[in-house]
Amino acid sequence: MTRIGLHVSALILENANGEVLIGQRRVGDTSQGKWEFPGGKIKQGESFEAALIREIKEELNLVIDEFTYFHEVSYAYPTKDVLVQFFYKKIPTTIEITPRVHQKLCWVLRKDLTKYDFLEANRQVLSRLYPYQD
Repeated sequence: MTRIGLHVSALILENANGEVLIGQRRVGDTSQGKWEFPGGKIKQGESFEAALIREIKEELNLVIDEFTYFHEVSYAYPTKDVLVQFFYKKIPTTIEITPRVHQKLCWVLRKDLTKYDFLEANRQVLSRLYPYQD
């Protein structure tokens, strides 16, 4: 069986209150009900950064132009290998965002992120966001 390799860009969007935006996958999606950072698959010929800008516009109707590289995670799911580049952006306020592809979006304090059932590749970055977990 050939393993599929996916490249994904994801955004850690943090507001002035120290809350991070996370989305819950819809019923019917792969890994339905799991939580993730907004973002998505890279199209052929697209950079991680260009994919992030496109995906955040599609998923959140939010235009971003400045963000920084945060971390990269490789994860082997049972049927595919995934490489995720995480980027970080801090915004000065909490903004209201309507879910377009997620069942639900939540602003969550960094220390509370481990209470959510994240996709495994996304879970790998949590200790970098809040390194003092119990």
